[in-house]
This record gives sequence, structure tokens and C-alpha cells, in this order.
Amino acid sequence: MSQNPEAARLAFENQILTKAIKDDAFRQSLIADPRAALESQFGITVPEGVNVKVLEESPSSYYIVLPASGATPSREASDSELQNVALSSGWVTTCSGSTSGCDSTCSTCSSCSINCTC
Repeated sequence: MSQNPEAARLAFENQILTKAIKDDAFRQSLIADPRAALESQFGITVPEGVNVKVLEESPSSYYIVLPASGATPSREASDSELQNVALSSGWVTTCSGSTSGCDSTCSTCSSCSINCTC
């Protein structure tokens, strides 16, 4: 079964973010020239007329990207998927003992690898 377009886009964006986190040279090239960076690292040619912007968050600035006007999701995200987004974004730095993944000693969270608080 093939992946839906939204899931494929999220998976690709995750690959880009992971590479940018691990490779500072790629991160800087992605900020400076997203088209060239995507083509050189992933073999992706961005079609003419498509504008790609890269924004770098700071400790005091977060960005929320909205889909194009009129876009409709193929399904709603589950609570677990939303939690994973919040955890991976850095917005949440601890999870509670009642959070799925926290161990009984409240020392680590297996699903997010951060410290738990109970």
C-alpha cells in the first residue's frame, strides 16, 4: 500500500530536518539556498514557480506553518501523533508519569528519550 501524500511529505520533511540537525554545512546551505540544497542532497528538483522558504527557530521564536487555504486533511492526527510532534519539536521537555512511554520509575520516557516527571 502506498503512503498518502501528507504522510509522504511529513516523512520527507523529517529526513530534511534530521539531516539539518546532524550536518551543519547542510543546514547552512538549506538556509542560504533551499533549492540547491534539496537538489544536491536529495536529488529533488523544485519546480519553477514553487517558492521554498526555510526559517530557523530560536529559543524565543516558533513558527506554525498552515496548509494552503482550502486544503483539507485526509484524516485528523491522533493524540499520540500530536504528542510526538510536540515532543520532537522541543516544545515539551518533560513528560508526566501518566504519559504513555514513561517508565514506572519516572526516570526516562521510552517514546521520547527525555526525563519524566511524576
